[in-house]
Formats: sequence, structure tokens, C-alpha cells
Amino acid sequence: MKKTPVVGQTYSPQEQANMHGGSPFQCAPMSGGKVTLLRFRPEWNPEAPGTIQWHTKDDPKLPIIQRQSQETPIPVYLKRADAEWEYMGRFRVGRAVDVGGYYADARGPIYYRIDMEDVS
Repeated sequence: MKKTPVVGQTYSPQEQANMHGGSPFQCAPMSGGKVTLLRFRPEWNPEAPGTIQWHTKDDPKLPIIQRQSQETPIPVYLKRADAEWEYMGRFRVGRAVDVGGYYADARGPIYYRIDMEDVS
């Protein structure tokens, strides 16, 4: 029986992979053609989980996340320390705005600002 995450609790990437599937090493791991969860670092996404910044132009995962999250909200985790990621709940994409790489942060250009809706 798979463990169910609790909002506010922290889990290692391996525990997350055991619960949701996918890789413990990616921010948007996939399994069976679906994104299993989303992981964000607060220093790169200071408004997460409400608004996230997507740094990859034409990322094929973004349309998958948008479609999939409407049917099945996606678990979201924020990094709190090494191997400690806080479970924030299940979210769906409210809207994704193409900002065309105009904005930048320490990681480089931001291509999309994505508003997330908590549906936990």
C-alpha cells in the first residue's frame, strides 16, 4: 500500500518517488507519459507554490502539466533542506503566461509564469 503524503510534512525525493512514481532526481518527473509531481526550490521560485517560473523554452512537459493538472491535480513539493521537501498539496495550472525570456533571475531567462491553484 502506498503512503499518502501529508500537507506540511517533509519527504525525501526517494519517498516521493515511492509514493507518486517517477525519478527522485527531476523537478517534473514522468512515468507512463504523465508528470508524477512537481518540485520547486524557493530560491528559484520565491512565489511558489502559487506562482512558479519556468526557465525552459518550448518544454514539452509544460503542455502535459497544463492538461493533466485539469483532470488530476499534481502533487507539489518545496525544498526545505537537503533531502527534505515539504508537501504543499495538489495543484492545477490556472494559467501559464509566456513572458518570452524577457525576465531573468539567477538561473537565466524565465519563459513562463505559471499560476497554480491549490485544490487539496
